[in-house]
Amino acid sequence: MASAPRATATCRAFIIAALAMQPIHAQAQPDLRHDQPHPIGRHGPVHARVAQATPESPQVRTVEFHIEPQPLGPALTQFADQANLRLLFTSEMTEGLTTDGVIGFHRPGDALRIVLKDTGLDYRITAPNTITLVKEFHRRSDDRSAASSDSQSGEHETPEDRAERDGQKPVKVPEVVVKEVREGDYAVEEVSSATRLPAPQRDLPLSVDVITRQVMDDRKAVRIEDVIRNISGTSIPHGAGGRAERFNIRGFTTDVNIFKNGFRDDSTFSSRTQREVANLERIEVLKGPGSFLYGRTDPGGIVNLITKKPLSSPYYAADMIVGSYNLYRPTIDVSGPLMSGKSLLHRFNGVYEHAHSFRDLVVSERFFAAPTIGWQLGSRTNFRFEGEFLYDTRPIDRGLVAVGTGVANIPVSRFLGDPFRRNTYNQGKATLILLHEFSDAWAWRSAFRAAVASEDYNSVEPSFLATDNETLFLAGFKIPQLVQSHYLQNELVGRFHTGPIGHRMLAGVELGRETHRTRVDFAGVSNTMNIFNPVYSFNVGAFSTTFDGTLTNNILGAYVSDLIELRENLKLTFGGRFDIFDQHFDDRLAGTETKQTDTFFNPMVGLVYQPVKPVSLYANFSKSARQLDNFSVFRAMTPAGTLPEPETARQYEAGIKTELIEGRLFANTAVFRIEKKNVQRFLFTGVPPAFGDIVQTGEERSQGVELDVTGRILPGWDVIAAYAYIDAEITRGDAVVREGHTLPNAPLHSGSVWTVYTVQSGLLEGFGIGGGIYAAGKRQGDIDNTFQIPGFVRLDAALYYRKPEVMRRTNLIASINFRNLLDQRFFEGTQESRTSIIPGAPLTVIASIKLEFN
Repeated sequence: MASAPRATATCRAFIIAALAMQPIHAQAQPDLRHDQPHPIGRHGPVHARVAQATPESPQVRTVEFHIEPQPLGPALTQFADQANLRLLFTSEMTEGLTTDGVIGFHRPGDALRIVLKDTGLDYRITAPNTITLVKEFHRRSDDRSAASSDSQSGEHETPEDRAERDGQKPVKVPEVVVKEVREGDYAVEEVSSATRLPAPQRDLPLSVDVITRQVMDDRKAVRIEDVIRNISGTSIPHGAGGRAERFNIRGFTTDVNIFKNGFRDDSTFSSRTQREVANLERIEVLKGPGSFLYGRTDPGGIVNLITKKPLSSPYYAADMIVGSYNLYRPTIDVSGPLMSGKSLLHRFNGVYEHAHSFRDLVVSERFFAAPTIGWQLGSRTNFRFEGEFLYDTRPIDRGLVAVGTGVANIPVSRFLGDPFRRNTYNQGKATLILLHEFSDAWAWRSAFRAAVASEDYNSVEPSFLATDNETLFLAGFKIPQLVQSHYLQNELVGRFHTGPIGHRMLAGVELGRETHRTRVDFAGVSNTMNIFNPVYSFNVGAFSTTFDGTLTNNILGAYVSDLIELRENLKLTFGGRFDIFDQHFDDRLAGTETKQTDTFFNPMVGLVYQPVKPVSLYANFSKSARQLDNFSVFRAMTPAGTLPEPETARQYEAGIKTELIEGRLFANTAVFRIEKKNVQRFLFTGVPPAFGDIVQTGEERSQGVELDVTGRILPGWDVIAAYAYIDAEITRGDAVVREGHTLPNAPLHSGSVWTVYTVQSGLLEGFGIGGGIYAAGKRQGDIDNTFQIPGFVRLDAALYYRKPEVMRRTNLIASINFRNLLDQRFFEGTQESRTSIIPGAPLTVIASIKLEFN
């Protein structure tokens, strides 16, 4: 906190004196003395406890806090819940302020002092277990909290009209509007992906769902697919052989709608293998078309991966995960200041992973490193560097094959290909972010991201199944690829009023350049494989080059968003983006060059009405557009040899957001309809050098209902639940793709529940239990609907033990997770092909021991 003036010191002396005079009750009162903090540590969901005061235990307690850097309002919400205290303040007091957070074991007073540092706010005790925030007297102008993050990370500090908030007169407590804040670790109050600025969920006319770090930790997620089904209508039907994930959202499958901190992180120009979760703070999924702020996208939704940021307090953690199929995965997470003044912060996340698989003879290896440096250049200027390197090697695994209208009746462990040929990936990313405040109301963000990835694709894999339904023909591929992408974003962020109407506005420009160089070497395989009795010996012929080309994309996009407060309970949000998308393809094998330029404008408008504070009624309309990378590996042209038209889509959505338990348990119900036109489908012919053609099937439509419930039911009891009814079909077809066919990988019904309870006191204090299910109905396996994937229900469970101070300055977090507890046979999805059906893993056990210390 800023250096305390005399009045503040007097206030604190009063607090200490008041505590000294408090009688000892059966439930201890919060200790708000400003002593030195206890050792730093980070918890799983070790929820705050109130110690029972006895003659042997003085009225002093420490609580384990886990509050990341973020806007101040949500941070105070987490503090109140974790400290099990009643915290009173007005929303106006915290608007526009951020905090560095607090992690570790502290007395509540120490923790709150750290959270409020440099915010101009102080506190006082106004009743037992009740704290009221007040403004500091005579706050110094040079003690302002500096912005430390960018908008896409969810931590972009939106400059507010601080002059109004930071007046010289203290707030009179009896006149403030009381707000009691409580929030579980599974829920977040603010998200950034909808407007590229942090905004309260209740004020947004869009459906945004979040997987927090706590959910990832409780599920012991090592891949995004381990947790993404906890969001309604969202799944990863395949990431074949360790290649980058393809998400299915609201019935549409995509691998281009993935972003990291607001930068495109698609599977063509950025991430060529399954993404790492070790440095993720949360996953935000914006449902529906996202082109109004993010450019070319499919209409199902945007997945925005938010990474961890450097911490101002030292933090060290080491986690060892071991599991079924010889999984070994040690990870480290180290953060803190590099200088005594805390103007230079760092964070490093590292992973090594070695694993076999439930798939026969499959072995994988992975290494990941993510360094981050944050530098406060001045009271209004901050700079951050984020780096990533990922190495991954494993065989290409296409899964099982279809027989008739179902999946071949062979073990899910059966590998159909050459498990000894390995696919190798090397990926690197670097991001530079500069944030500067011009004033209390306006700021500028400039960010640059460069990514490069190489893939050495080496595989013998299924080509087609003979009519005897047991003889599998194979093909050999060697596909060296090099992809690069460079993006520059410049954004102006402001808060202002036009008369009585308030605005939170962002205007930005994005420049991008993407390149994808690919060579395809193809070889026939003279022998076949019997899927019921495989022999892993292959007669691979000579490789010949069937494709060699480079695709270059140049992107220019201009976008704007504005959250307008027409009245206190009526908010209007609009956004729009104009894009110029230029493609250039150099076909070195054919000696030809092709160019194409497309322009798009995609708007969004939405309205929120709050009849009462816990309820938000909303509706929105949005559009999207996407031109496929038309000159990719497969020479994606129409059968007539022409370039396909860009795909376009529009969405109509309405919903209700509610606080089921004030400040703790939240629900969102959405009804939507998405209409997609000029739909491009790639149809495999299996014949080099073309391999297939692009057909534009006409129109597709997805409509349905989604329900998400997230948060805390009782102290220690967290839950995240989802249900989706989605009817996705082709509404206008042609001779190739029939009208009325259901879209692949889109079940009519799907849902999930995951809940964890941690014992708060007594002999079993620190022990926890978790459990839940994933369920999905029958799905179509390809666009022709020639085969189906059966529905499934998967049961998971977990046991936890968390012991703070197991040794001096050391915390212990141990867990055992059981996935597919009943050992069900099920399938994740397909690559929309009869020779690529991805099986789910049988019963899997994962054990983890994590130590946190400083």
